Parts: sequence; C-alpha cells; structure tokens
Amino acid sequence: MANVECSKCRQSIGENEVMVQCISCRVKKHAECAKLSLEEASVKRWRCRDCKKKRLVDPTASTILSSHELKSEELEGTSATKKEKSTAEQKNKPFDIDRLKVQCYEGHLKLKSLERRMKALNDKYDDVLNKNKKLEKELSSYKMKVEDLEQKIRINGVEIWGIQVSKNEDLMDIMERLWEVMDFQMTKHQVDRVWKEKKSEEEFLVGTLLGRMENSVPKTVIHVNFVTNHDKEEFMSAWKLIEQTRGVSVGQLGIAGEGFVKIENSLTPYKQKLFQKALEYANDFHYPRVGVKNGEIYMLKDLDVGPMIFIKSPRDFEKLSDIDKNKN
Repeated sequence: MANVECSKCRQSIGENEVMVQCISCRVKKHAECAKLSLEEASVKRWRCRDCKKKRLVDPTASTILSSHELKSEELEGTSATKKEKSTAEQKNKPFDIDRLKVQCYEGHLKLKSLERRMKALNDKYDDVLNKNKKLEKELSSYKMKVEDLEQKIRINGVEIWGIQVSKNEDLMDIMERLWEVMDFQMTKHQVDRVWKEKKSEEEFLVGTLLGRMENSVPKTVIHVNFVTNHDKEEFMSAWKLIEQTRGVSVGQLGIAGEGFVKIENSLTPYKQKLFQKALEYANDFHYPRVGVKNGEIYMLKDLDVGPMIFIKSPRDFEKLSDIDKNKN
C-alpha cells in the first residue's frame, strides 16, 4: 500500500493502518479520518459523505454507481423486503391444527409403509438364509454320496507302499513275487488291474501318519484292483497275518531299497483322514483294533465280544466320546 494518500488528512496511509475506499468515487481515507470504527471499516460497501449527499440531492444521480452495484443494491433490497414480508405473514398466520393433523396422519401412513417394506425385506433375508442352509445340507449329502460311490469303486482295491518302482517296471511281476514271498496262492487272473500313482504331498503326509511308509521312501504307490471283493479280502487276511509275524522287506522282492512293504485297503482321501482320526481315537480310549471292511472304517472295543463300530463321519467320534467318557 505504498504512496496511497488519505483524501482527508493528505497523509500517506501506512501498511499497518486501516484504509477504506468509497464504492462510488473510489476516494481513499484513513478509517479514523472517515470516522469509522474498525468494525464499520471492515464492511465492504462504504460510501463517502460527498457521494451520500449527491444521492440525497439528486436521487437520479446513479452514474456514480456502476450497473453491478445498482443491481446488487436492488437485489438486496428486494430480498430484505421479501424476508420481512414473509416473517410478518408467518406471525399473522393463524395456527392450522387441522393441517397438522393431516400431516401427522400422512407421516403415520408413510411410517407404516416403511415398516411393511422393512418386514418384507427381512422375510426375504430369512428366506434366503433358510434356502442357503437347505442347499448346504443338500451339498453335504451329495458330497457323502459321491464319497460313498468313490469308495465303492475302491472296494476291491489295495495300495502297496514303500516300493521303488522304475519307469518300465512290470507291476504284475512285482505282485507275483510278493505272492511267492507270502506263500499265498493267487494268479494274475484274479487281478483286474495294477497301476502306479504318485501321491500328492498331502496324501503322502497322511500315509506317513498312518504308518504306511517312512519319509525317506518314494511317493509312488502301487494300486491293485482284484476281480472280486472275496479275492481281495483273502489276500488282505493273509497279508495281515504275515505283517504281524515277520513282514516283507523290499529286498525280499528283489527290488533295490530299504524298509518294509506296507499294504492297506484303498481309501479315498476323505476316508484316509477319517482312518487317521480313528487311530488317534483308538489310542486315546484304548480300542485294540481299527480296520477297514468293505470300504468302511471300523473299531473294536473288545476283540472277543465287542461289535464292530463303523465310523462314517467325524460326528461319530463325538457320539462315541460322550459314551466312553461316561464309562470311564
């Protein structure tokens, strides 16, 4: 604000001093020279005394105002007039109780409508939840059906673990050597199919936990599917007897490697985990035997008189646990 002169005192207006400027003639003055307080000086629209006199003497002397200023003043005046008129009308307007009753009634109707819509949405939500639960049950049921079908496919099968199988190995030849070591009478005509499979990490881990093999043995498993379930059961009975007495080492089969051969019923991954759980439960509650019969896992509480307790799902362990805990 350098070199700005006050039109009243003819002194320059400093940077720290308050200045006002007329909106009509643009004259500049100190706020003190214009006899304005700091609050009055802060008002944007200020008109000097000379310009105010001109407007009083000649109301048509609007040339001292710009068109924008005139329009702004007119709008302000009109707005103020309307506001005053509206306020007066509100004060003079009688209290309309009937109108309020109508508004209240309409409000209740809208509230009821919203409540009905909310209830309808809640009903739909509950319906979706119920349908979802129903679908979950159906899905679980179908999973068990598929599981049972897959296990039935394996009902005549066994898995042989622990044998290192080369790329072009004759698997039937391995079976014939195994029968010879077992001194078990069986021919290749009683075998429907023999194939090898490389187990996944998860299946390999389950097999290790079930005692089918050690971590150092190969992950390839030989699958044997017998023609009849009778042939398979006879083979497994003979094998269990040999396994309990002397076992069969890999070397006895003329195959390079260490350790013993492990043979188990062919179970689906689900049944393998269930079998592992059965072994753990049998150990905790002193069940002397856990086995597989016709693809179903069973446990025996008493080898002499106890009936077979078949395990189909993890829930069966919960039911058994309540009984066994009460007995103990």
